[in-house]
Amino acid sequence: MNRIWKWLAVIVLTPILLFILLTLLLYCPPVQNWAVRHVAAYASRETGMNISIERVHLAFPLDLSLEGFKMIKPTTPPDTIADVRRLVVDVKLIPLFSGRVEIDALELNHAKINTLDIIPEVQIRGNIGRLYLQSHGIDLTAETVKINDVFVNNSQIDIALRDSVPEDTTETNANWKVDIDKLDFIKTRLTLHMPGDTIGMHANMERAVARQTFLS
Repeated sequence: MNRIWKWLAVIVLTPILLFILLTLLLYCPPVQNWAVRHVAAYASRETGMNISIERVHLAFPLDLSLEGFKMIKPTTPPDTIADVRRLVVDVKLIPLFSGRVEIDALELNHAKINTLDIIPEVQIRGNIGRLYLQSHGIDLTAETVKINDVFVNNSQIDIALRDSVPEDTTETNANWKVDIDKLDFIKTRLTLHMPGDTIGMHANMERAVARQTFLS
């Protein structure tokens, strides 16, 4: 009888111990960098882009930082979609199980972006010195987003709206509502091109602040 109980204990505990071991290995830097290389290779195959990441670091529970992220479209010559020196994401783990996202920090440093034709309706390009975001209140079920703080510094952003976008016949019931408490632009230049490039708007913001912004 004792032998039966021992075998039952082994059968039950083995997968649990393996799960714990694999989880702990994910916080080991060599394993993290091995995993991220495979993920980058898979993402490159699926998207047709050349995606690479120089270094990754994951701390418990979900404090992630990426360095040297690049996404390049393999054209002639190659087009750089994104070149990010450092990206930091700090997300709370427990709220995710109930469909909520709590972001203690999302930070982008020294990034070059150019969406090209990835988004049919608009092209966004420019340089971002630093972008910081904090959000406590993203509810995936209720489709609501509460952003506590957004900070953009030392950036140049160019937005071009397109005038020849195919009609979207897909039926969607997205009712997302976004509530932003605080939005700061420091030493940032923003350019907006209307369809056909007939009208353009430019803003050089030494400091611009918005409070209690609501989008729906």
